[in-house]
Amino acid sequence: QMVPGMFHVSMRQLNLLYNFFYGGFMQPVQTLLGWRRIRKDVTTRHQNCARLATLMHEQCTRLLYVTWLKDIVSNVIPAEQRSLALAESFRSFVRELGTCNDEVLQYVLSFVDVSGDFVSMADSIRCGDYLESERLMIDWISLWAVGGKTRYLKLSLRMIDVMYNTMSMPELEETRLNWFV
Repeated sequence: QMVPGMFHVSMRQLNLLYNFFYGGFMQPVQTLLGWRRIRKDVTTRHQNCARLATLMHEQCTRLLYVTWLKDIVSNVIPAEQRSLALAESFRSFVRELGTCNDEVLQYVLSFVDVSGDFVSMADSIRCGDYLESERLMIDWISLWAVGGKTRYLKLSLRMIDVMYNTMSMPELEETRLNWFV
């Protein structure tokens, strides 16, 4: 059985992202942008599909930040506590948004979450960051199951089993160091 490389895993993540969000959310934006040659099947035009997903992720995240900044303008935070307080404030703001009853907002937040994982996976592959790739493979177990990607579900579960049950710490560290070599 072929074990796919991390680029292949990233492509399948993008495929799931398009399966979940293309028809009702991404395709209308694509049409407004006038971008052609992007279809729900990402294997034929992977870079164009990745570019649209990344652009939409960045813009949706930017809109979340703009909304959050409008809410915190009135808060006065001492300079020495500002960075940590702002980071915690944004995370709690997004968590609060996640509990609302607005289904459209829930859908957009889901898109930001899933597309953010795709962008992080692509960045970790480009930078050779094995730990981030490993974390994302573990985080995506439920999405592989929901999306019917049993091969990647089994790969993720097998990776966890081998790496955390059978490998010694030196072997695990060597595997991590040589993953992208």
